[in-house]
Amino acid sequence: MKSLPSEVCRRFECDCVEHVLPVLERHVDDDGRPRHAIETARRFFAGDASLDELVISRKHSFLSLQQEFLPTDASTLQTEGLVGQAHVASQ
Repeated sequence: MKSLPSEVCRRFECDCVEHVLPVLERHVDDDGRPRHAIETARRFFAGDASLDELVISRKHSFLSLQQEFLPTDASTLQTEGLVGQAHVASQ
């Protein structure tokens, strides 16, 4: 089987994430970081953004989702039994 050109794969990745973005945006009101990360990735792949811009926008996007979906207090994680699950999943 012949592999697809990396440019096609990168575009497809951005398209897939962009497709589910409205679902995420319903949970992160007025937080444009996930959308900005996709736009920055597209610009990076086109040669219009630096690797530093891509990395920073990606980190900011993850932070916005983490702030919305994950409790930040370690005791809350312990109580919900997520610490052990996270440890097992990371191995």
